[in-house]
Amino acid sequence: MNDTKITMKSLARQKADVRAKIARQHSELSQTYWDTLAPFYRLGNSPFSVLKRFSVGVALFEGAVTSLRMIRKVRSLFRK
Repeated sequence: MNDTKITMKSLARQKADVRAKIARQHSELSQTYWDTLAPFYRLGNSPFSVLKRFSVGVALFEGAVTSLRMIRKVRSLFRK
């Protein structure tokens, strides 16, 4: 067993040490997060980002498919 006495001062010191350790870990994690995502974040701010190009491409494709369907429906109406 541990024979050291636990006092309020020792508890306060331990609490402060643990909070400082958690703050250091939090800052390290947030720095690692931003270092990892920095290239994608910079791409997201530009007007020609990869994700924006992809979404524009998908929208154009969906528009083309929808227009072809409409043309086919109109043709089928005039054929009957």
